[in-house]
Amino acid sequence: TYQRGATYFESQMRSVEALLPDVVVLPLPGEDIQLVAPQITFFGLDTLDIRVLGTAAWTREEVLRVVSPRHTDGVVAATPEEQGEGEAEGARALVRAYEALYQRTLRSPVPAVGYDAAALILQALATGARSPAGVDAALREITGFPGATGRLDVEEGRVDRRQQVVCIQDRRLLPITMGERPILIDRRPPPDSTGVRPSVAIEGVPVRVVCPGTPLP
Repeated sequence: TYQRGATYFESQMRSVEALLPDVVVLPLPGEDIQLVAPQITFFGLDTLDIRVLGTAAWTREEVLRVVSPRHTDGVVAATPEEQGEGEAEGARALVRAYEALYQRTLRSPVPAVGYDAAALILQALATGARSPAGVDAALREITGFPGATGRLDVEEGRVDRRQQVVCIQDRRLLPITMGERPILIDRRPPPDSTGVRPSVAIEGVPVRVVCPGTPLP
């Protein structure tokens, strides 16, 4: 956890380093990813083979555009975005409507939830349903609705959002399947008996994390 507006996360990074977990889950808003992701590499968590799991904000085009791949390569994230299609149709519709109405940039994902709730109700009403029972029945028939938060299905009275798990590499979203994980490529010489790593010149990036199926350097 951290205070709103924080920009330096040494104490949090040192805590993760001390625990040495297999993974660290970072469900961050996009603007905080720009601050936190570089500090993961700055404090060397990537060199400890601690994998980063993220939520959909990590996969957003505006985040991948401004954050260096050095800090996002190998991050595994769940996202409602369709691979290769960029931002979803429903998300584009929300941005257009919001910015036309309020004349300012939409920066928070929160309005998308209310937008989708209203959109589903309107979709049910478009069938002609007017009674509570009729609206409920119409909602249950909705599948693959292009919402602002992703494609939505209504099953057994529950709204489900379709998600996929991807691995980020060079600003691209690559599929990753059960049992796969990113690989740490550490070209540095191992530490000696005293724990000191010999200093040698290495051409290129000495430490990288690569997604499954990516050619190894």
